[in-house]
Amino acid sequence: METDDSAGRSRLTLRSDDAPDVDLGQALRGHRYAYCAIGGEPHAPGAGVSRYTASQVLTSDCLVDFPPGTHLIDNVPDHTALAVLGKIVPHNIVLWDGRDWARAVGSGKAGPPRVVMRVV
Repeated sequence: METDDSAGRSRLTLRSDDAPDVDLGQALRGHRYAYCAIGGEPHAPGAGVSRYTASQVLTSDCLVDFPPGTHLIDNVPDHTALAVLGKIVPHNIVLWDGRDWARAVGSGKAGPPRVVMRVV
């Protein structure tokens, strides 16, 4: 726990040997507002989807806010998923099991951006 003396508030930080530190409150907020896309027929993402890795998101200096469009954070290990959620502005995040891409892009709120995170 860290204390911010200027505001008198405490901040809980998620620490890991594999990933940079992440604000625990932000991670739980991302988890709370995430949608899930599970099951269905196997169907892969098509062209025109921006792709990222978990390490690209985790090494960002600040929260990642994606531009309009559909974005895929691929192959996120389940033990790292909460940390990745803590680095994304939680507008429209979909947790995807990697099976039915149509289900993944159909989940969540209407409107961009849609960030699909494939958890393995």
